[in-house]
Amino acid sequence: LWRILATVCSTTQWMVRNRLIFKGEPTSVEQSCVEFRVTGVRQLKAIARRDKMSPQTVEQGKLMEDCIDSFLLILEQPGQVRVSSMQLPRES
Repeated sequence: LWRILATVCSTTQWMVRNRLIFKGEPTSVEQSCVEFRVTGVRQLKAIARRDKMSPQTVEQGKLMEDCIDSFLLILEQPGQVRVSSMQLPRES
């Protein structure tokens, strides 16, 4: 999971960078985080679907799907820390 999300993270950062440089579209930290989460979940769901189709990995696909569903439920709970309320480190 982490390797997949790390790849999604770097890809998302490049997409945001390219939109800023080539289209002049600014973005906020919160927008970047939402885009990363949406893209990451979409990619993980695609992998879970693929794994569920193969007899050798069907159980792994079901477990991954359950993990994704649990992750999404946690995000929907009230009281979760949001990016806008986090203290981000400042560059020196």
